[in-house]
Amino acid sequence: MTATVYNFNLSTAGVVVDDTSIIQAEVQNEYSVLFGGDMDVTSPSTPQGLLINAETLARVNIANNNATLANQINPNFAGGVFLDSILSLMGSQRLTETFSIVQITYTATPATVILSGFQIRDTNGNIWLSSDSATIPGGGVVDSVQFQCEVPGEIVVSALSTWVQVVPVSGLSVTNVADNSNTGTLEQSDAQARLFRLNTLFLQGNASAGSIISSVSNALGVSSLSFLENDGVAATINGISMLANSIYLCVNGGTSEDIAAAMTASKASGIAYTNGASSTPITYSYSVPVSGQLIDVKFDRPDTIDIGVKATIKLNQPVQNYITTVRNAILSYAAGEISGLPGLTVGQSVSPFEISSAIGIQYPQVYVTKLEVQNITASGSLQTIQIDLNLWQIAQIQASNILVVIG
Repeated sequence: MTATVYNFNLSTAGVVVDDTSIIQAEVQNEYSVLFGGDMDVTSPSTPQGLLINAETLARVNIANNNATLANQINPNFAGGVFLDSILSLMGSQRLTETFSIVQITYTATPATVILSGFQIRDTNGNIWLSSDSATIPGGGVVDSVQFQCEVPGEIVVSALSTWVQVVPVSGLSVTNVADNSNTGTLEQSDAQARLFRLNTLFLQGNASAGSIISSVSNALGVSSLSFLENDGVAATINGISMLANSIYLCVNGGTSEDIAAAMTASKASGIAYTNGASSTPITYSYSVPVSGQLIDVKFDRPDTIDIGVKATIKLNQPVQNYITTVRNAILSYAAGEISGLPGLTVGQSVSPFEISSAIGIQYPQVYVTKLEVQNITASGSLQTIQIDLNLWQIAQIQASNILVVIG
């Protein structure tokens, strides 16, 4: 056979390979030239048909791999270390994994010593390790011993959870009097990092809407936000009562201190803050590094709206455990793990079209005939039109609220 030639087309979308049908036709033509024109090269069930399909698949894989490599200079397609390099050019980096923290109370006989690294297990089997050693005082109680989860990610434990000591200490009991407010995060995926780059393009700017959004988005643990500004007299804008010459942010994730620092560093001097649209307004007294002045920085935390999803599907090809497959596809979309789709972020409407598209992108063999969504928090009914949210709300989809049916 002649040497294989891989054709790549340059377009506004980047480097694009030929369609599989074109590559297959080239292989079929090569077989016809080599073995004669009377050979059947179109039937996939013949020996030569099987060989042609195998060769076509191999060439498609090579072409896709080469195109993917060539596209790594494009920030909208880059991944891995290539995307990390692009992020570093703008003074940013992929958000790394962090670990959940919980405050534990020890109750034991006075003078009992519990060393750092002491391990306890929650009801889901996660191991937590103490950060410091502790000696039980005369009162028999030590409060607020910090424990860190062994695995990264958002691990939530509720107040008065049941704990099991991995290596029990005689007479010791452990409890947590409150929920753990400090939960961890997973390292950003390529899709999440690409969206993060778009949200932080103004990171090196200042005193503009873009720079404020970029600065707050870059704060550790911030997953999404909404932004609004009022450059005139006091007014109600998008349902939010805004002070004159003020900005409004509703931020999901991150610590109040980091968010306050980012807002103060990036906004223009003298601009006021508006909050109170959500049920969880935050006022954080922040010490400005330049002047030492304490300023009350105000923003909102989003109200969570529980969403139900009903996906009616057909299977073009067999899918193992189709219910779990579709549920996982929807949860991946919600987490913003699908390139080109933002997922469920602060103020983002819930679109049945986007959710069904996300399923098809991940699993082409699944055809969604109908996708319905439901605002569970508002006791709404299933509908095929999008659910609009306010700038102070964020949608949430849990696996238990996803129904998958064949129809």
